[in-house]
Amino acid sequence: VYPQKYAYLAEDDLRDLIALCHGLSAHVAIMSPTGRTLVVLLAVCFGCGFIEDPLYPWISARLRGDGPEHRRIDKTLSVLRIYATTAAKNLRKAS
Repeated sequence: VYPQKYAYLAEDDLRDLIALCHGLSAHVAIMSPTGRTLVVLLAVCFGCGFIEDPLYPWISARLRGDGPEHRRIDKTLSVLRIYATTAAKNLRKAS
């Protein structure tokens, strides 16, 4: 977690967020440290309800998809990179 976010949130709040994210990870059968870290990142970026959020169906589709966990993580990261790149381009256009 970035130091700025850590300074803003209390340590107990961060621990609660991580615990919640571990539950979300288990809900979609993501149990590796890499996968759990990805779920925390997604929760920070898109909100704790991101798995069921109709605005981000691509997240749930990739995390719950077929195949081994590492492939589902790779697919999610691949689409996340495209999403972030597109968002950054749109922000540059808007400014």
